[in-house]
Amino acid sequence: MANQRILATEEMVGYGHATKADTLNRLTMVEHSEAGVHGAVARASMGTAPLVLGSDADGDMYYRASGALARLEKGTALYHMRVNSAGIAPEWAANTAIQGDAMPGRVLRISSILIEDGTDAAHIKATMLNRWNGDAHAVVDNIGKDGVVTGSYWSLDAAGTQLTLVAAGITGVPVWPLPVTVIYNTTGTAISCFGVASGVNITFSFYNMATGAPTDIAALVDTSKQFTIVMAYITSG
Repeated sequence: MANQRILATEEMVGYGHATKADTLNRLTMVEHSEAGVHGAVARASMGTAPLVLGSDADGDMYYRASGALARLEKGTALYHMRVNSAGIAPEWAANTAIQGDAMPGRVLRISSILIEDGTDAAHIKATMLNRWNGDAHAVVDNIGKDGVVTGSYWSLDAAGTQLTLVAAGITGVPVWPLPVTVIYNTTGTAISCFGVASGVNITFSFYNMATGAPTDIAALVDTSKQFTIVMAYITSG
């Protein structure tokens, strides 16, 4: 665009002179209409770099793209913003990943498991309740210390220190159980529990908190005693 300022060789002349050009308002008129409305030229330049608006709407956002401003349409309700797979621009995406894991399809679940004295000696009962989006199973009695799956869902190792929830009792494939909490314990022995995802199963190991030694839970709940654990666990689906 040519220099629109008043030159030293020109006269300062306002609008409406019969023979001389309007030099006084020339520069101002580049960006204003005669009515003083701003942006005639600016609006015409919006379709080219550095500002590319397109057909904008309420809620849209703009970001720098190769020296220009590009439009990002507003996202679907409850979507979050992320960087696209090329790593060069923002995009909207559904909330399908748990932060820290970043894998789509992960699901957080919470359930509790009540462990009671079984009907037969040296056996236990297990009842699983859904606390939030978790799995639930009715009571299974007489789970023995033989590593055999009982009631489709449970097995207890020969030492009675590891209880396994098998794949048939889990929705999706377990990725990792979060810390397990003992919330109700009538056995008189303080215990802790640690869970791990072992293949398609979840295995719970029990320990005496005073000694740190593995604890036989069948012996622990003998004579009508019980305890409950609560676990949060992540599954892929």
